[in-house]
Amino acid sequence: MKLMILLTLAAAGAIAADPVAVTVNGRDYTRAEFEQMIRYVGGAIPAQFNSNRKAFLEMFALTQRFAEEARKAKVHEIEPYASRLKYAEMMQLAQYVLDVKNREAKIMPEDQRAYYEKNRQRYTSAKIKVLYLSFVTTAVLGAGAARDEAAAKELAGKLKARIDGGADFVALVREYSDDSDSKSKDGDFPEIKPTDTSLPTNITQAVFGLKPGQVSEPVRQPNGYYLFRLEKLVEQPFDEVRDSIYIELQKEFLDKWVDSVRASATVEVKDESFLQGPVKP
Repeated sequence: MKLMILLTLAAAGAIAADPVAVTVNGRDYTRAEFEQMIRYVGGAIPAQFNSNRKAFLEMFALTQRFAEEARKAKVHEIEPYASRLKYAEMMQLAQYVLDVKNREAKIMPEDQRAYYEKNRQRYTSAKIKVLYLSFVTTAVLGAGAARDEAAAKELAGKLKARIDGGADFVALVREYSDDSDSKSKDGDFPEIKPTDTSLPTNITQAVFGLKPGQVSEPVRQPNGYYLFRLEKLVEQPFDEVRDSIYIELQKEFLDKWVDSVRASATVEVKDESFLQGPVKP
């Protein structure tokens, strides 16, 4: 498809006046004209052109002749090629209009700043410590002293009460935590963000509902209970996130336009059996 676009651009006419660099099938191209066409087509075409320009030009000339022969033979009117061309054109135009609309987004510096101020928490990470108490949900052969969920929940509640009463969180981590990695670091856990989709929602909600120094209520997960202590919140400066905000606002603009178009797209199935079974070869 990109090659067809390239051929179409090639037939569009000369660009700025410049000495002719190459003549392909009787058509003169200046260096600037041909190179601009290559840039516009994009994808892998520029790399192919630059890797061996002579071979590319020969392939271009041959493909152009093939396309001319196809038009003479009215291949574009013969099935299945007619349907394939129409479908490919539809898909390409759909992609191109998204590109055009994406560039239409007018994102001003003041828009980025306003978005940052409104969504500061999104650009805040939390430094935390964790105490993890595991449990098993079924009898495990040879588990020995492995605790069940009720015992883990009870112990988590007791430890939370001790912490509220002034017990040292790190000391309890060293004594009770079942997470060897964080335990070896006195409970230190990688920084998390409220937008971190790799963590369950109830964990991020618990952490970001705390003030520095506070410890969460026990947070249940499928194989254990967690106690989190918020050490501090670290806010990313605006200058560090302005580019990501630009992309986010651009996406919002495009998503809004896509939703408006989607609202106009209709499907009305007249025969329910049409929804069943594979396409016949």
